[in-house]
Amino acid sequence: MIKILCTLLSLFTTSIFFGQNTKLEVAGESGLLYVTLKGGIPNTTEGNVVGSQYINPVFESSKVYGYDTVNPLMRYNAFEDEIEFIDNDKTYYLVKTDTTKVQIAKKTYLFCSYDDGNVKKDGYLIEILIDKDDNKFSVYKREKIILIPEFIPSSSYQEAKPAHYKIENDQFYLGINNKIIKMPNNRKKFLSLLPKDKDLIDAFIKKNKITFEKQVDVIKLINYVNTL
Repeated sequence: MIKILCTLLSLFTTSIFFGQNTKLEVAGESGLLYVTLKGGIPNTTEGNVVGSQYINPVFESSKVYGYDTVNPLMRYNAFEDEIEFIDNDKTYYLVKTDTTKVQIAKKTYLFCSYDDGNVKKDGYLIEILIDKDDNKFSVYKREKIILIPEFIPSSSYQEAKPAHYKIENDQFYLGINNKIIKMPNNRKKFLSLLPKDKDLIDAFIKKNKITFEKQVDVIKLINYVNTL
């Protein structure tokens, strides 16, 4: 356990102890850091829940930004919006801070605050297209899985359905001027964000048959917008 956590945190001085089996507290040169033990949410092997909490259930190679050493295998839980790793057959969550950034295989997850329509949220977004110019758009997306409750029929004409996990369509977000906002999912709403260049952008969307639900089209569109 200590070996894995020391590697994860890249700490020279580490002390570890448990508190009520809910947190793993690590003290080191960078101060206290907490990794919460998973619990309270049914997983795919418990009860009658069908499906998975994961887009990809496999633990894969990872890199925690800010630490240069090798990190443990990790995976993203799209239902709980947590990054997990296992130690001694227990699942732990990586701490969430305003600097948490993790690469798992080919995906980079950034913990951040973002506007989800009229609601401000904190959570993990995947970096899709990053432009270091604050006046240009970057693109992020949220992978999300929801739990659909069990359906109990009220008559013999209906069919019972077990509780199951459902993968939501990817939602894209735009980052600009240190803010991350929900990307509109249709042409009219998107053009309202950029009234100055809306005629040029509208022509580009129509010519290239841009679909706002496809990542490749979103990247193509934002790359073009960033040239204006």
